[in-house]
Amino acid sequence: MLIIIRGREMPSQSKYENRKVSRNHLSALMRFILLNAYGGIPRGEITERFYGLERRYSGYYTDPCLRGKQKSLYESRYRRAQSSISKALRRLEKAGLVRLIRRGKYVKRVYLTEKGRVLSNTLGNYDDAKVIRDK
Repeated sequence: MLIIIRGREMPSQSKYENRKVSRNHLSALMRFILLNAYGGIPRGEITERFYGLERRYSGYYTDPCLRGKQKSLYESRYRRAQSSISKALRRLEKAGLVRLIRRGKYVKRVYLTEKGRVLSNTLGNYDDAKVIRDK
């Protein structure tokens, strides 16, 4: 089925439903999630283990000793990490590799789907997936 839009032929939506996932197009964060979410992983643990930042919710707190410049730098690193994690999780969910458990609109836990487990097994043990980022 072809849809004609403004004189050009566009492939139907069904062509894009079953996309293949190349492991060459996965970021280090995506690889980390796929390798570590086999039995399910809390979102806060991704922040903690991949970026080396402390959790800030659900009984966890930011170090109260941080003051001034240190605190603002920590806050900016934490905000950048959260946006990167959200983007990676959306992409993995769209590709059908993970299932996200939400409370309201916030993702609380990440589980692999069957397709994600297969890709996780083929990824192997990449060293760059386990690097703790310090940006």
